[in-house]
Amino acid sequence: MWSRVKLSVATMDSYMMAGMSQERRTKLVCMYKRMRRQPECHATSDKELELLCRCVVLRGVGFDACAGTGNISRYLQNHCAGVREVDGADVDKRRVGKVNCVQDSLRLDLNPDAYDFMIFSPPFLLSDLFLTWALKQPVKMWCIHLAGDYYTNAPDYRLQALKPLIDSGLVLFVSGLPIVENRPMRRCVWMILFRDKKIMRKSCVEEACANIRTSRLNEVDCM
Repeated sequence: MWSRVKLSVATMDSYMMAGMSQERRTKLVCMYKRMRRQPECHATSDKELELLCRCVVLRGVGFDACAGTGNISRYLQNHCAGVREVDGADVDKRRVGKVNCVQDSLRLDLNPDAYDFMIFSPPFLLSDLFLTWALKQPVKMWCIHLAGDYYTNAPDYRLQALKPLIDSGLVLFVSGLPIVENRPMRRCVWMILFRDKKIMRKSCVEEACANIRTSRLNEVDCM
């Protein structure tokens, strides 16, 4: 399903977005090391997952790159008929084995054809790091649970990193997610990225997208 990668300085540097300052890169590495020592977990709520699954159809085998308590895996396998299995990884060693997990996604390369989609809610301060890693993995679709202003308040380097997918019309945001008890001050958003237009057409539930707050970034001005 995956191969292990030595997380060297060069590997970590490859997970940084182009144009990111050295100060920002150093800060991300320090935050990542601190997270490994003192991991936090804020579970993605069922209500947030329900809205995602109303907008896109998930099929096959998924991978949760930040599995936490395993709520995403449990929800999808209980509510999405097309999902056969969801494997996961988490930096918190205490969770290894509880939700079919291995340790730490940034130390993994997923095997081609092993997974159909990736879904995860990264530590928000490390979202850039996990997003860059995720886009290197051979899956058809990525569903990423992010802070609500991840794109609308993005620095230039993040806009440039997402530009090829945006220009190709392969990005969908599901916004207006409910505020949940474990994050009372934070409203989140799903950013859904597609490998190509064919996968996007097969996966999007157009009627639901019309009735839920969604935006395709090539069609609306979010700058």
